[in-house]
Amino acid sequence: MTRVDVSDKSRVVVETAGGETHEARFVVDAAGHGTFLGQKIGDKANVNELMRVAVFSHYKNVLRDEGREGGNTVIVVLRDAWFWLIPLSEEVMSVGLVLNRDHFKTCGLEPLQLLEQTIARTPFVAQRMKDAERIMEVRVRRDFSYRMKSIAGENYAMAGDAAGFLDPIFSTGVMLAMKSGERAADAIVEKLEGGSMKLLQRYSRDSQVSIDRYFRFISNFYKREFLEVFLGSDPPATFFYPIIRVLGGNVLSSPLDRLRLWLFFRLVDIQKRWPIAERIDWDALPAPASSV
Repeated sequence: MTRVDVSDKSRVVVETAGGETHEARFVVDAAGHGTFLGQKIGDKANVNELMRVAVFSHYKNVLRDEGREGGNTVIVVLRDAWFWLIPLSEEVMSVGLVLNRDHFKTCGLEPLQLLEQTIARTPFVAQRMKDAERIMEVRVRRDFSYRMKSIAGENYAMAGDAAGFLDPIFSTGVMLAMKSGERAADAIVEKLEGGSMKLLQRYSRDSQVSIDRYFRFISNFYKREFLEVFLGSDPPATFFYPIIRVLGGNVLSSPLDRLRLWLFFRLVDIQKRWPIAERIDWDALPAPASSV
């Protein structure tokens, strides 16, 4: 698809790369980061607070935990950055570094150098990768967080990552995309069969609310005081379970959970001024490599 026209609410006109023109009653963009509709009509915008860069590759022979734990994704916190170690199979591990865009642009290192040197200066990751073999070129994804002002209309809808995407630190993207697709499908059926926009409007509203609530966790993850409270060794159940539910994909949480999460973030605010949780030695954390 190279062009889309949704100006006539009763139909959609799309044009393909081969120059063919097609008409439909409704068009759905579920193409992930490609988000064709978002760029054309959704008023797509980057999330300025999350202007990050991911530098990653695939490796063999990366050490992992024994048994079932070996299939877990591992997150390693750095100063203003983080590593992911994601098992893709029994032999292959995706290893990625997410860091601030400004550091990426000014560090003076090529992506491969940046990744390898940061691995070397991060003891936990370096130990797990002491015998690792890179089997793919290093790839870079820039400014991957974005959202839409308009997610659905009379004759179009965006679902999954096409409707918005935030920093993947909590690995809830697949769950959120699936739930988004499920809700969008129900709303589209109601619109096509009965003409009602009620579910589409609710879908659009709920999608924006989900992004807002998830964004609060992601933006705070890069703050010292949040990590000190969030990573506490004995988290109170009052906060632990609502957080788990949100990060497990239940972003449209209950009023009680929302109250508990509000209290949690109040503790984060307090931690910044009057520490109530164990402090992290921030300056001792590894930081992304630099040649300058």
